[in-house]
Amino acid sequence: MKLTARSAALVALTLFAGTANAQVKIGYTDHEVLLANMPQADSVQSALQAEVRTSQAALQTQSQELQTKAEEYQRRQSLLSAEARQQREQELAGLQQALQQASQAAEQRLSVRQSELMRPLFERLQNAIDAEAQAQSLDLVIPTQIGGQPAILYVNRERVVDITAAVARRLGIPEQPGGAAAGARPRTGGNN
Repeated sequence: MKLTARSAALVALTLFAGTANAQVKIGYTDHEVLLANMPQADSVQSALQAEVRTSQAALQTQSQELQTKAEEYQRRQSLLSAEARQQREQELAGLQQALQQASQAAEQRLSVRQSELMRPLFERLQNAIDAEAQAQSLDLVIPTQIGGQPAILYVNRERVVDITAAVARRLGIPEQPGGAAAGARPRTGGNN
């Protein structure tokens, strides 16, 4: 299930409202930037790109076969009997359908493979976030963005802590100039 920015905000507000009298420690992190900068991310991307190239080559071969047969049919169409034309048209339609099915199957395989390759990274990232949240005694950690869209529009730094750099250190991600998640910070208030 995909979590939208609106539903993430509603969850955070619900949790916060339910504990308004208690002191809740909230943190936030840019998990998408962390994930993209994990040392293993490059090898995952390379593996996926290799599989994409292999799939594209197979589909290209199938597409060229279809195109060659379609061109041959176009050249010889006027010489063929009605029955032969119908047979060739059915053959071409079958090849077209097979190409579409192969394309969909390749897309599904790549999606499954991406999930398989990314799962260990997601688990490692979640473990690092959990460990940092426990180390800082946080009650709630929310993402700064979901699917590239902002999930946090404003942060009071006196009451909410950014744990992105600390999580990055736990993951072995080198600190970037301007911070681990430079350019991905929500608007802040309080002490900037």
